[in-house]
Amino acid sequence: MASLGRQHEQECPDPVELSVQGSVPGGFVAVSSANGPGRHCVGPLLLPTLTKLGVTSSKLSVTCATRVTCATSCAICATRVTCATSFTCATCCAACVTPAGRVWFSSRYLQSDTYKKNVAANRIVVPEFGTRVELDPSLGLLEKSITYLRNIMPDNTDNCLINVVRYGQDVYACTETTIMRRLDPDTLDTLDKVDMAKFLTATMMSAHPHYEADGSIVNICTAIADKGKTKYCLFTVPPTLPGDEPCVGLRGARSVLSVPSRQRLSPSYVHSFGLSARRAVLLETPHVMDVTRILSAYVRGACMASCLSFQPDGKTYIHVLDRSGSDHGAQGPQYFAGPMVVYHHANAYEDDEGQHLVVDVMAYSTDQLYSAFFFRGPNAVVGSTGGPPISCRGLRYVLPLGPRQGAELGSNLVTMSGTTAQALLQKKGKIECIPEELFPDIDLPCINPRYHGKKYRYLFAIQFDGGITSKRMVKLDLETRETRLWEADNGWCGEPVFVASPDASAEDDGVLLCVTASHDAERGVDIVVIDAREMKELGRARTPSLLPMDMHGIFIPDHSA
Repeated sequence: MASLGRQHEQECPDPVELSVQGSVPGGFVAVSSANGPGRHCVGPLLLPTLTKLGVTSSKLSVTCATRVTCATSCAICATRVTCATSFTCATCCAACVTPAGRVWFSSRYLQSDTYKKNVAANRIVVPEFGTRVELDPSLGLLEKSITYLRNIMPDNTDNCLINVVRYGQDVYACTETTIMRRLDPDTLDTLDKVDMAKFLTATMMSAHPHYEADGSIVNICTAIADKGKTKYCLFTVPPTLPGDEPCVGLRGARSVLSVPSRQRLSPSYVHSFGLSARRAVLLETPHVMDVTRILSAYVRGACMASCLSFQPDGKTYIHVLDRSGSDHGAQGPQYFAGPMVVYHHANAYEDDEGQHLVVDVMAYSTDQLYSAFFFRGPNAVVGSTGGPPISCRGLRYVLPLGPRQGAELGSNLVTMSGTTAQALLQKKGKIECIPEELFPDIDLPCINPRYHGKKYRYLFAIQFDGGITSKRMVKLDLETRETRLWEADNGWCGEPVFVASPDASAEDDGVLLCVTASHDAERGVDIVVIDAREMKELGRARTPSLLPMDMHGIFIPDHSA
């Protein structure tokens, strides 16, 4: 989320070597990819002032890929309406190559169907998360009527601006629908359009899959009104081998188990989930999608964003799912916590004795975050909400897994040392979970990927400044609770990506990759390499393009190098 207000004006399709200040460590070769919003207009009109959340905003998505040591994103926004969010920008791809400490950069727009249609029409013609479509004034009455009926249930957009993910040997740009676009991480070419709904019963899909050591992928999707029921489904995608047919892994996707939604017409918004060695963790928060409002959105002149709501008096139900699928998601104690909005899980793991499940999340007290992504006019402070400061805390929940015979009502079932988190036994065997606060005002967590699903010590995240911009990166020692900070000079820093040293001997032996954007909107962004152990900058390289904020990204080792 380096810089929301920037706009990516021009592609850089041919790799350009960047000047490096300091040093970029050699010894590893990989592709690091990220995406996010990019251009703020399609057509001659500028963005006017935002007048109502979710009424008329739209963006096209942007994807970037960097070869070897960088991760960055750019985006493209399109609009002829009265406002826009960063969730309607067109996707742009960027890449860096850094063998032996040198850095090359390139960028291209994701050639999605959404992007092509909007550019061809010189206006927004595809509905987006934050944008409704205004009818072309040149259409006749019959054409307007047909367009009106068609958009009551519009097709899912392939404007994939949320993340870049791997399924098998393939790399995809994704959003939170079932549509993904396959990418060539070296050339940044846009390849196949894939709909996961052809392989699974799914309406929405988490943008943060988990990667297993054997190459398989675990993810969660939401199926709305499937045979009259709404449910959350845990599914796996098998590993593939180099040379396998593209998308072959996705065709082997298999649902492991499902959990019914507590509200059939208002399922929770699920951006990510937790995964340990034996269990998956789904937080069913009171941050919900109103299906009836979604179905009537076009009639009401609204967009998808206006169909999300937060129920401040609701509870968060914590579903602990046996990954073997043996319990069908229906057994075990009922864990619950207070109301919250959770976008990102940091990690989940069983303790050494197997008696507790530790779940670390980034939790907001309200759903105010989304309002920071709406444009409020050319002179507005980008990344602010226009209201109270956004509060997000790093929280640790500890869920007891052992027997509870003889425990008294109200007693704390957490016996694990080193935490203040509690789990209080309630009537009918329900367990109220009270978290330990790890650190205030942080999100976009990052850990050493070798410790996913395992007990870990170090958590990296960015610390917000009351909105969605940040100039500080935090390293938190979860054993000693000591912290170290790295601060960007005169600008914002984006999501960190941890890259372990090839011969790493410690959990924090590696580097953090992030992008920083200056307050000067005319400067390119810097790709920064930070020593993860000492939290000191090693080197940086400035891109020639004015890249806007990135959402998420990944680092992909290049084993062919």
